[in-house]
Amino acid sequence: SLRNMIETCIPGFLIGGVKGGGYLLLLILIFILWDKKEKEKSIKKILALTATALFAFVLFNMLIPRVKLYQFGSEGSDKLSTMWGITHPLEYINMSIASYLDYADKLIVNIGGTFLSWEEFTIDNIVIIALMITALIAAVFEKDEIVLNKRDKIVFICTILISVAFTPLMLLSWTDPGSPRVEGLQGRYYLPVLPLILLLMSKYGFKKATLEADNENSLAVLKTCQKVFAVISVLCVYFMMRRYLIR
Repeated sequence: SLRNMIETCIPGFLIGGVKGGGYLLLLILIFILWDKKEKEKSIKKILALTATALFAFVLFNMLIPRVKLYQFGSEGSDKLSTMWGITHPLEYINMSIASYLDYADKLIVNIGGTFLSWEEFTIDNIVIIALMITALIAAVFEKDEIVLNKRDKIVFICTILISVAFTPLMLLSWTDPGSPRVEGLQGRYYLPVLPLILLLMSKYGFKKATLEADNENSLAVLKTCQKVFAVISVLCVYFMMRRYLIR
């Protein structure tokens, strides 16, 4: 139906329109739309989603802005560019590995929210980590009906790996020549793949250990996690209010 097609295309429009086109990497997810039983419908969905993403990319990054493709840098600037990373793959790989090793702790915590809104330290790291652990435990013990097949698992893993490998490429435009690391790497850039990571962990890893647990115990764990999450969330609000209202 037209409604379903529109709902299918909305994520593509958002993917192509934000972050200078850097999130077009997520288009590999279109393969989860493939259905052998409905090949014609699958092809229509895949083509529509891809076309919508490319249209948004051209509209918001080439037609409207004065500076085209700003996220990828340009030759002649005092910074590196995406093309530099493509033409110097070994140097780019070394810079990316060094960046992930140096920023690993910050990136993991930042995904949880410390630097999301204002790009400054807002909430204590231990509070963010507690929120993330509580949410993960709740996801593991939640008795839902979502089932990921082998194809979905492979697509999710490929999407995560591609995001990790190529996200620093679009941040070279913030990096000075000769820098040993890619500057500007932040955890929030990986939020689009965070749900994929959580699904893989809750469906293929720890999930197996809870399949035999009875519903009563699982429900008790889930309710406890919800209460803990609520208490920690109150602490987050307190920390944020303390920081921004006493200035």
